[in-house]
Amino acid sequence: MEKFLKATIQDVCRLCESGFYDFIIVGTGMGGGVLAQSLLENGSSARVLLIERGGLLFSTHCLNTSRPHWSHNIPAGPSQDNDIVYQSLKEPVNTVTQGSYPYVGGEIYCLGGRGNVWGLYTPKVHPDDLESYFPESVCSYLEKGGYERAYQFLSNDPEASLEKAYPSNGAASTQTVDKVSAVIDDLNRDTKELGCSFTSCPLAAEFVPRRPERAIYQFPMGAFSPVSWILDRVYNRDERLTVLANTRVVAVNRKSDDQPAVVSLVAIDSSGEERNIPVGNATVILSAGTLGTASIALRSGLGEGRRNDPGKPTNLVGRGLMDHDIWGTRFEVLQSPNLAVLNKQPLKLNSWVKFADEPVLVNVAVNADTFLGRTQVVKMPTVYLDQSLDEVPEAKFNEALEQESTSKSVVQVAFCLTAPLDNRNRVLNRPEPTTTIKIEHIKDNSCHIPTMQRIAQAIGASLGRKVAGTGTDQLPPLPKLGKTGFGMVAHEVGTMRMGEKEGEGVVDENLKMTGLSNLYVCDLSVLPVSPAANPSLTLVALAQRLADHLLKVGRHS
Repeated sequence: MEKFLKATIQDVCRLCESGFYDFIIVGTGMGGGVLAQSLLENGSSARVLLIERGGLLFSTHCLNTSRPHWSHNIPAGPSQDNDIVYQSLKEPVNTVTQGSYPYVGGEIYCLGGRGNVWGLYTPKVHPDDLESYFPESVCSYLEKGGYERAYQFLSNDPEASLEKAYPSNGAASTQTVDKVSAVIDDLNRDTKELGCSFTSCPLAAEFVPRRPERAIYQFPMGAFSPVSWILDRVYNRDERLTVLANTRVVAVNRKSDDQPAVVSLVAIDSSGEERNIPVGNATVILSAGTLGTASIALRSGLGEGRRNDPGKPTNLVGRGLMDHDIWGTRFEVLQSPNLAVLNKQPLKLNSWVKFADEPVLVNVAVNADTFLGRTQVVKMPTVYLDQSLDEVPEAKFNEALEQESTSKSVVQVAFCLTAPLDNRNRVLNRPEPTTTIKIEHIKDNSCHIPTMQRIAQAIGASLGRKVAGTGTDQLPPLPKLGKTGFGMVAHEVGTMRMGEKEGEGVVDENLKMTGLSNLYVCDLSVLPVSPAANPSLTLVALAQRLADHLLKVGRHS
């Protein structure tokens, strides 16, 4: 389908010179892709140029396959194999050879970027993190409807609510909801003293239509990806959207250091030739990711080259790189098929808890393996339990599974912790195509291991029961915990942070680059903290908010 991505850099330059485009977006992932859609679907007449470093890949989401199934008994199947694709496609990132923690993540250069391989989980950032780190106007937007708007967009459901995530959103049978509710009630009773209160996880997918009478043929839309909308526009040859693929933007140009606007982009086309793309009257939005956008800004002289004025917010460009800690463990529990929890159906739950007044998000996946448990990079410790919740060796566990009347349930527990930005962590400004970073400091959360073990133990005991609602004094052993590496789940943030006051951020509360009238940033680099929650919903909400702002202020002149 690459034949639909036929725009050339020569033709795009001609249109740019004539002032054809209102907005030029660099990057087509969760930030740039959603921003483009929001700009073109708000009743505006805007024209958008999307510049993507890579080409087109087939969508890999488990819910976007022709016949999705999600089974804990098929660990090598399509349950959550986006990690296999991610590990295969991600581009290498260098770290300095001394004084740096390793980086296990990477960028994906393709239409939709890492939006092709994300895990669909869309929680809100905890109010404490919002109020402590985000500008007041951004907090107000998110808390007063911005999050709900973003979730409705991601789930393709104008009636969706984060407070009633699937399966309690009206898209599942009463029988299913009752089963889930019974499990959650038991889990909350068994973990209440530890501060837990679980609810269903909000996921960025449309499972079934809310109102069956609306259509004869009812097919799930599957998982959200920015690719779907972009391709729909491209296939229909939309005049207002141009996608320039296989083109890498390496810098932005001003006429001089004092020039308050970007006048052109420096880009490398598919043949390796460097070209200048004039901006004209368009507004430019960098959405190349936490590492990519910082690299572009640094190569453009927008970073700490002005060492004679250390108070300049531009000295924060590329600095603050951070990723939150994720710790986890897994239980595999033997059980009889006729007594299996939820009849072996998958369930994803979450709860906020507090560790020393810091918000921590606890995620539980039941019978739904995720890449955190069996990734190629790190494998979480697994406790194997028999029907009495006694720990048994893996070999004995697998031997018991071979018996005709025996199956298993899988319970995975993950803890996500907030991480403030640290200016010692940064993207380096090196004259080479591969990004180089330095991760000098990571917050040490090992003091919370005993608390996490006790919570995981209580969760394993509650969900390992054979019949919902029955009590037991038997507890599994305190599990060992594993920790994901920096960048493992593509949540790194902070290199172009937003700030409310002068000197606090690289971009302002409207994501506009300090000192430049027509340059904005819209990706995870703008987050002023690495929140405990998966940041995808927040990024989508920020992209929608930015679209509103850009359409309100009009094109650059």
